[in-house]
Amino acid sequence: MDSSNTVVPEQATPPFPVFVITLIQREERRAHVAALQRSVPYPLTVFPAITPQSYAEVPSYDQRYRQHHFGYDLTLGELGCLLSHRSLWEECVRRNQTLCILEDDVELSADFSVILHQALAKESQWDILRFLAERWDRWRVPVLGLREDRILTHYPRPAMGTAAYLIQPQAARQLLRMTERIRIPVDQVMDRFWVHRMKLRVVEPYPVTITLSYPSAIAERGWQACHADRPRPWWRRLQRDARNGTERLLGILFSLPLLWLAWRFWCRTKFDSSSCPTDVPAGVFFQSTTSQQEKARIRRRRKLLPRTKIEEKPMATPASMGLSCTPQGRKTPAARGSKRML
Repeated sequence: MDSSNTVVPEQATPPFPVFVITLIQREERRAHVAALQRSVPYPLTVFPAITPQSYAEVPSYDQRYRQHHFGYDLTLGELGCLLSHRSLWEECVRRNQTLCILEDDVELSADFSVILHQALAKESQWDILRFLAERWDRWRVPVLGLREDRILTHYPRPAMGTAAYLIQPQAARQLLRMTERIRIPVDQVMDRFWVHRMKLRVVEPYPVTITLSYPSAIAERGWQACHADRPRPWWRRLQRDARNGTERLLGILFSLPLLWLAWRFWCRTKFDSSSCPTDVPAGVFFQSTTSQQEKARIRRRRKLLPRTKIEEKPMATPASMGLSCTPQGRKTPAARGSKRML
């Protein structure tokens, strides 16, 4: 890969090679990338985005499958986005090294460099690590503490977005296999963790934001972009709902182990309020395993408390209650009458 686009500040080597996918033909994007390079203390390698001009230039695109199952094509911008990311996945496999991939419309937080080093320390806990999720409104499961004010989360439903993420070589190999035939956008490929079986995590709060002042290179997409003159037929809506429902169910099923761990953590904090001081962020509690002394204290409080001995009392009988009974155990009329008189 051409290294002439790399700008090297006078700083230390970054923990990962950092690539920025950019549309070099757009002047405002080039200026933003130049400002981005000055804001981080390590080199950024600019990768020119792939921009196909027709579907014939993308032989791996399965247009027949797309029309049959969705009723509309991917846009050329979506295809170019996927091909650009796919090229960097190939670079990740070739180097056998984790890569940081950014798009040219991102803004990085002041502590982004520190977060990269923290992610390197927790590299065994993720295969793909996103720094931003477009579907921030969807529920997620806390997994691990990254630092005092940030945690790693898991989204059972698609989080969407490929603006900024880390990817390891084993995950890049899986995504390359999944995109030998192009059928869905790149973020949907990444979100199907029940297919590639990689640990897909998101850093929260997000250390990356998107600059909305730049128009999207993908442009309008979906049914209305291709069929603006007519609404989606009922059977296409049914097809879409069945597809989305299946993906939602698979995401929840493959997230059950993490949901179980989250429930266990909730139980621990519910029954042992002393383990969650209010002046410490919640993410800290996912940072390390519980000490043996704390585990023993929780067990004593929750299920191993000594039980008080119950005093045994003699069983009450009709005779002890002053009632005369027949051999069959039924009260005599005299006994019933005496009770009424009382």
